[in-house]
Amino acid sequence: MPLGHPFGHARTPLLVAMTDRTLYLSKALKETLHGAQLDALELACIDCSFGLRDAATPADLLVGINDSSISMVALAVSDLVALALAEAALPGRRIIVVPTERENPALAGLADRLSPLRYVVGAQTPALMRGLLASILSFRAHGAVGGLLQAHPVGPFAREKYKLTHSSQRAFFQEKVTAFFESQMAAHKAQCVSGTGSFPKNAGDVLDEFLMNAIWDACLTRNEMDRTRTFALPEHESVSVECASDGVNLILTVSDGFGTFPETSMVKPVRHALGLKPAAQINEGPGGAGLGLYMILQKVACLAYEVHRGGSTRAIALIRTDQSLRELQKRPRSVLFFEH
Repeated sequence: MPLGHPFGHARTPLLVAMTDRTLYLSKALKETLHGAQLDALELACIDCSFGLRDAATPADLLVGINDSSISMVALAVSDLVALALAEAALPGRRIIVVPTERENPALAGLADRLSPLRYVVGAQTPALMRGLLASILSFRAHGAVGGLLQAHPVGPFAREKYKLTHSSQRAFFQEKVTAFFESQMAAHKAQCVSGTGSFPKNAGDVLDEFLMNAIWDACLTRNEMDRTRTFALPEHESVSVECASDGVNLILTVSDGFGTFPETSMVKPVRHALGLKPAAQINEGPGGAGLGLYMILQKVACLAYEVHRGGSTRAIALIRTDQSLRELQKRPRSVLFFEH
């Protein structure tokens, strides 16, 4: 399912759920999204063989997902507020929140109720929404995702892959990744809007944060080590880096072989994606959190983690060159957390 898939202008009728694979769509969200975004949501359901069914109230949403082990709900921020105020238990792995605004003051004071959430899909371009929603539904149905890039190939994608075997290589690979994205943006400059010139360097900054997590925080015997000390990584602890671009999507992926990224580290990124400000805290322990992930979310449209507990962690950042940095700052972010 391609990220850059063109969308038609005609609205598709809502699908009738015929199996236990159902995405329940809240009335509030349906009324908030524009036509192309609703098309994206419906197409994601088609991609993953999910039925799509309307739900009138937040309470109906919870009833619907309790009827099936596969079903999920897509809701607006107003639905989330209603559920939180009602102190309803939030089944975070079955809820997809789709904020349409960058700031959501109605959530102020409800931050503690949001901890179970794992999927926030900002209402941005229809193509990106379709790809992110399909990733979530596929994971719900099959328990596996192939990565945002692998699951949604758009051809032709230029790619480069590197393997970091020494902690001192961080700066070198920052330069490599920055240069790669600079060359891709130059090759596709007609697709890049003004105000995106800093994106290659931003990707390099994100890489450094990802590598800090993969080299030190992911390894439980190194997470308290002096970060200025350099050392060789054992072969089985090498870190994989991949960057890819089709001219619009700039995708950076960093993988380690530990699978120790803690679920709790996504609490603040989820809150930030919903428009809540982080506490002034530098780090929250192993796995990389606090202001590191907050910094990343200032620079990307989507941040995702795929964790095979005790096996591997894959961190993914996606930047789009069809929106300026200023425009990016005005739009809601997307944050996804997949865990096996």
